[in-house]
Amino acid sequence: MRTNFRLILYYSILFLFIFSGCGSTSVSKKIFSDFDLAGSWDFIHFGRMSEQFGSYGSLDINSFGFVTNGIVNNFGVDIQKFTNGKFNISNNGVVTGSIDAFLADSNTYEKLIIYKGNMIGDKDLIIYSASFDLGRKGIGVLLKKKESFFMNDLNGEWILPLDGIFTVSINNVPEIISCSYITPSGDTLNCFGSISLGSDGYISGNLQFENYKPFKTDFNGHINSGKDALIIAGGISTRFEGISALMLKKTKEFPQDILKGNWNIYIPTAGDTCYGTLQINESGLVLKGEWTDSKNGSGFFTGEIKITDKEHGNIAGFISVSELISYTIIGGGINSSGDIISLSAKDKSGIPIMLLMVKT
Repeated sequence: MRTNFRLILYYSILFLFIFSGCGSTSVSKKIFSDFDLAGSWDFIHFGRMSEQFGSYGSLDINSFGFVTNGIVNNFGVDIQKFTNGKFNISNNGVVTGSIDAFLADSNTYEKLIIYKGNMIGDKDLIIYSASFDLGRKGIGVLLKKKESFFMNDLNGEWILPLDGIFTVSINNVPEIISCSYITPSGDTLNCFGSISLGSDGYISGNLQFENYKPFKTDFNGHINSGKDALIIAGGISTRFEGISALMLKKTKEFPQDILKGNWNIYIPTAGDTCYGTLQINESGLVLKGEWTDSKNGSGFFTGEIKITDKEHGNIAGFISVSELISYTIIGGGINSSGDIISLSAKDKSGIPIMLLMVKT
C-alpha cells in the first residue's frame, strides 16, 4: 500500500512538473501558423536611396496567407494597389513572401519582395526587410488592426527615431507633457506637440521645435494590441517625401542584461537593405553576428549595444557591418514587452538611419 502511494505521489509530481512548464522549454515557446497572418493590417515602409523615403498603407491577409487587397501611398512618388500576394510564416515566426502591385500613376506592375521578417510574440507586429517599388529597398512594419482602445493607453514614455531620437511623455491628455530631441550631432533640444487616440486604435498628432530650424511633422498611425508600439506616417517640413517610423513605449525597468540574448536586426542601408542576427552578452557586447543583403552580399557584425541610463533606458553603442561601414547609435529604446528595439543611428558621414531589432 505504501509502495502504491509513493508511485502515485511520484507520477503526480512528475505530471505537475512537466505541464507547469518546468520540465519542458517547448511549453512556453510561441508557435506560429498561417492563421496568425489572417486579418487587416496597417503598415509602413522606410529606407534610403539618394534621400530618405517613407510610405504608409493597409492590406488584408486571409487564413492561408494570401493578400486579398491593399493599397499603399508612397509619399511624393506614387500610389499602389495590391492585386495579389502571399505571406509565408514558419512555426518559429520567420516571415517571407511577395506582393503583386499596380502603380496607378505610371500604369505599371511591380512585385514587392519580403526577404526576411519576424512576427513578434504577441502576433500583432511583423518587422521585415524588403524591396519596394521603383527599385527602393528598406524596412517594413506590419501592425494588425484591433479595436477597443482608450486615451490612457498612450500614457507613458515613448521613443521615436526620426533624424535623431525623440523622447515624449504622455499622461492622459492629448498634449505631450514633455518632449526632448537628440540631434545626430548629440545636441539636445526641447520640442512640443500633441497626440490623440481613437477607440479604433488610430492616432493623430504633431511635433515641432521651439527654437530651431523650421521643423514640423503632422502624422497619423495606429497602435498595436499590446499597446507598446505605434506606426506613424505623415508630412514633414524639412523634406519632400514624408516620414514613416516605429514608436515604442519604453519598458519601466532597464537592467543591462535585458539586452542579453539572440536578436534579428534590420538596417536600411543606402540603396539596399541589410538583415541578420546578433548574439549579445549581459554586458552588451556583440559576441556573434552575421548579415546578408538583397544582392547576396554577406559578412559579420561586430559592436556593442548597452543601456547607458537605467532610469530612462537610453541605449548607446555602435554596430559595424565591415571595417568601412559602421553605425553609431544616437539613441533608442526597448519596448515594454522586451522584444523590440528601435534605434536611431548615424553612419560615418553623419547621415541618420533607423534600425530595428527583434528578440528571438
